[in-house]
This record gives sequence, structure tokens and C-alpha cells, in this order.
Amino acid sequence: MQRGRLSGGRETDYSSDSNPRSKKMRIKQQTTYWSKYEILAVLLSLLSLLYICLHSHSFHLHVTRLYAGLGHPTAQHLLGQRYLTGEGVEQDGQTAMEWFRLAADQGHPHSSYNLAVGMMRNISAARERGEVERFLSKAASQGILEAQTLLEHLRTTDWDLEPGTQEE
Repeated sequence: MQRGRLSGGRETDYSSDSNPRSKKMRIKQQTTYWSKYEILAVLLSLLSLLYICLHSHSFHLHVTRLYAGLGHPTAQHLLGQRYLTGEGVEQDGQTAMEWFRLAADQGHPHSSYNLAVGMMRNISAARERGEVERFLSKAASQGILEAQTLLEHLRTTDWDLEPGTQEE
């Protein structure tokens, strides 16, 4: 018995009779079957996509928390922004400043600026001598225009950048 393939995935079976001219060709159609694991994987993928579509803000928050916990400065900054504005979480300025400090210590320019402004507004209680100027300078050197403007304004108006010495 000879076997051969035709185009389209059909398998042919050539069987010989006593008469070589009268070959019978039998064509078998191959059917595609999905295993139960493949069906389960497709269903789980579709359910995951549905969850992401319906709860994108919550999903984004969970992913951001994961990456922030792993030490990514952009995710730490985004999480700080969420805590500062109360978007998706309970508003908490102190927690926001902690996330901004983690990102600023890794060189994130916007976090440096936000941390310095938070210190000036007394949102962040822990403040060392010269930190406001250091964080504003770091942000300004990385191209944050608001930090450059604020730093120049504070220097020209003789605003004391040191903690506890500002008179109100």
C-alpha cells in the first residue's frame, strides 16, 4: 500500500487491485481536534482579557505596585502620584513622599521635583539640611523646567531652603 499527501492536508491511500489500471484512491480528511488543555488555555486568556478591559485601572495599579516593589523608579513615581492624588488608592501624602524618595534616590527627575515641593509644603516631615535644594538641583539638571524656575525663584527671593529656618 502506498501513501501520499495531496495539497490541503488530505492524505491519500493508493491501493492496488489485480488490475494496475484500476487504482482506487481513497481520500481521508484530517480533522483538527483541540485538547481540553488548549481549550482551557484559550478560555483563561479570554477571561483575563475581559478582566483587564473591565478593570483596567485596578489592573494597572496592581502591575504598578509589582514593578514598584521590584525597584523600578518609574513605577515608584507613578505609585507616588496615585497616593498623592488619591487615584485608585486612599490619598496619603506621606506614603506618596516615601515612593517619590525611593524613585528620586534612583535618579527619577520628576520624583526629585515632587519630593522637593512636598518638603516645602511640609508633606514630608523627614528632611535633612540642604535636601530641598539638592532635589531641585537634581531635577533641574535633568531638564525639568519647573524645577529650574522654582530653584531660580527661591534663590532670588532669599527663601531659606534649610529646614526649620523659614519664617512665616
